[in-house]
Parts: sequence; structure tokens; C-alpha cells
Amino acid sequence: MRQKAATDDLDPSYLANLIRVRAAGFYRDALRYAEDSPDLVAALGDPLEADLPKGGIFLLKGDSLLGDKLTQKYLQALGIDHSLGDAEKFAHVSIVLRGRKGEGKLNLFASGTGDEWRFHWLLVEVGGPEHRIELLPPGA
Repeated sequence: MRQKAATDDLDPSYLANLIRVRAAGFYRDALRYAEDSPDLVAALGDPLEADLPKGGIFLLKGDSLLGDKLTQKYLQALGIDHSLGDAEKFAHVSIVLRGRKGEGKLNLFASGTGDEWRFHWLLVEVGGPEHRIELLPPGA
């Protein structure tokens, strides 16, 4: 999938986050699942292009009780109210995908330990939240 290029005029902290997200396994997997989805390609058209991702990778185990409580509130606001097990971090990212027929917003939430990531949700909203295309393969 073609990805929008990062330019030198981006804020340095955003650029560092962008590089970190794009290097993560969940990001590559998410784009691969999008490309391999016949429903998504039919809805948006081929070829697909990914815009710059928004969001990031966050540590789960804070250095303080306040940090842990804020993380829990954030997860609850996302609708993630189950345990993430022994995960060290999580990623909450959205990416606008464009094809020759239109665009959609890929949304993902994944938790990880080391280099291993597990998706909790991965979907694309096409034309708004009422039309979602689930990208996770069965049993994933």
C-alpha cells in the first residue's frame, strides 16, 4: 500500500511518533489486512493509499498511581474495559485510507509486549461510523 510521505516540515515530536508507529508490527499488519479485504477494496477502490497516522503508542504501566488511573480512564473511554493481561503498552491509531472511489478511516486498538502485538479492534469506517468494515480475520 502506498503511504503518504513524511516531510521535514512536520513537528519534530509528531515526526518521532510517526516513525515509531510506522515501524511497529501492528501498523504493517493493519495495512496488510486493509489491502487484503475484498469488502474494503470494493468500497474504496484500488489502489489504496494511507495518510499519515494519528494517535500513538502508550505505556500501560505508569510511574505513578495517577498515571495508572489516567490510563484506565482513557481505556474506559475507548470502551476497553477488559484486562489487557501482561501487556506493557497499547496503541490507539487512526489512518485515513483513500482509493479511487472514496475514503475511509481505519481505527485500531492493540496491546503489546516487546515486539508482539494483539489487536482488540481493527475496522474501517466508510462514510461514517454507521458503515464499518471489520478487518480482523476470524479467530484473530
